[in-house]
Amino acid sequence: MAIQAQGAASGAELAHVLLRKTRREARLSQNEVARRLGMDVLEYCRIECGSEDISEDQYDRINILIRKAVATIV
Repeated sequence: MAIQAQGAASGAELAHVLLRKTRREARLSQNEVARRLGMDVLEYCRIECGSEDISEDQYDRINILIRKAVATIV
């Protein structure tokens, strides 16, 4: 099942907004996240800007990678 990039219920943060917020809190660039995921930076940018739907698995994979990066910093 894909997580829609646009059109979430009111009050709920969209998946791409959460990813961007988490990445910025981790002080990672989009390029660094894309490199660690083994994907093209433009593909990652499209996911994060909400122009591309992602699967729950992709969302979880990206979120886990960012959170692990935070854990190594702390």
